[in-house]
Amino acid sequence: MNLIALIIGLVLERGLSRLLHLRELHWLDDWFRRGAGWIRGAPGAAGTVIALVVMLLPAVPVAWIAWTFGDALAGLAYLAFAAAVLFFSLGPQDLLAQLKDWLEARERGDEASAEAIGLAIRETDGQAHSVPTRWTLESAIFVQANHRVFGVIFWFMLLGPAGAWTYRVTDLFRRYMRATGEGGRSTEQVEMLFGLVAWIPARVLALSYAVAGSFDDAFEDWRAYYQRTSASFFRASENIVSAAGVGAIRRRCPEGSSIASVQAAYDLLRRTLYIWVTIIAVLTLVGWTA
Repeated sequence: MNLIALIIGLVLERGLSRLLHLRELHWLDDWFRRGAGWIRGAPGAAGTVIALVVMLLPAVPVAWIAWTFGDALAGLAYLAFAAAVLFFSLGPQDLLAQLKDWLEARERGDEASAEAIGLAIRETDGQAHSVPTRWTLESAIFVQANHRVFGVIFWFMLLGPAGAWTYRVTDLFRRYMRATGEGGRSTEQVEMLFGLVAWIPARVLALSYAVAGSFDDAFEDWRAYYQRTSASFFRASENIVSAAGVGAIRRRCPEGSSIASVQAAYDLLRRTLYIWVTIIAVLTLVGWTA
């Protein structure tokens, strides 16, 4: 059932572009604001526990509704609910659509539009950055693919709608803490928790980039990053998917050609998505997934 919901959710993302603004989920900001205050005033490990509660509590009603629907109406109620939750968990923007718009803007010479789209992908808004500004646009693309798409899909297939929603809320809370600075030093605790939920999907995605692109180059860059980094394990995930993705497309990118690099990144993401859906379909057919 989750496979069908996944396909429906992905189709909805491409077909309901006018509704993507609804996925920004600003109504959660008040909850995050309260959570940031609680964490800031909590001593030691209590802040981590509170952060965990802030991230998990919004998933409780989602899990309850999914369980309640169960086999109601021959599973159609669950299917509709799961697809809707997945749609709102992806994003908030459609990354593939953004890349297509960027390529079209560059082709017609509209540098202003291309720059605006590039800043949106990097999430540069004059406050804080989800993706470090020192990274290239291609690096940001591969990182955002994990945050917006593949991490959501991974937890959706593993834990259903509640898993996808928990991942999205955790990512949104992390972004909120970065952007507002309301958590102070406690932002580190939120970053750590997000690093935990992103750890497995990031490495699965890095491997997928290697399979969908240049395997040897992707692993070479991945290994080179590990040899030179001193980052803690929960901070390394973004750099790993970036390194593997950039390595996977290197042979298709002429030196200094940003258009070719973004086109190669776009093609790699599409191939990777097809691989994931195919593998999930096979695992579903043999009974290894829900």
